[in-house]
Amino acid sequence: MARQAQATAAIAPQAVPRHELARERPQAPAQPPPQSAPPTQAPSLEQQIAQQERAFSQEVAQLRARNNPLSLASNAPAVPAAYRRTFFDVLGHRDIDAVAVQLIPLRHWFQGVNSCYYTRYVAQYTRGGNEEGTIPWPVCYPINDDRIAHPPFVHDVPVPVPPPGYVLPPGTYLTPLLARIYAFRNGGG
Repeated sequence: MARQAQATAAIAPQAVPRHELARERPQAPAQPPPQSAPPTQAPSLEQQIAQQERAFSQEVAQLRARNNPLSLASNAPAVPAAYRRTFFDVLGHRDIDAVAVQLIPLRHWFQGVNSCYYTRYVAQYTRGGNEEGTIPWPVCYPINDDRIAHPPFVHDVPVPVPPPGYVLPPGTYLTPLLARIYAFRNGGG
């Protein structure tokens, strides 16, 4: 048996020395003790007001410095949200003094071969103004070309002149657009 122990000892590899990668130190340096702050008193109301007044005066001074009326620097121009804001879309290829009109039917009837309406209108001028009102004369179209009855229901149509022989009732107010159309019908155009 002693021979077996010697044989196994001869076969067993010798221990290889290991290099130390890290060493544990169970005793680290002590951390500093927590410092206790002495209890502070809340500032009094007068102190709070004085602090707020100082902060406000600094902010006012900064705002005044940015908005100096004597400064020659100009503010950056605001970028427009849209090229032109309109009640409804006025196309860009129109004449400079053009007007687009939307007719809104109030009452409808047939008169012979015509389809007639009393209407309200909303007008948008290409220069940006607008106008609205009620057209006092009947607006009539041939039945086979009724511009108000066929979709789309928002129409960009000229306002027809009053029918021949139409006379305004006394005291009727005409908006500037309707006055021009009425004058054009009577040769004042």
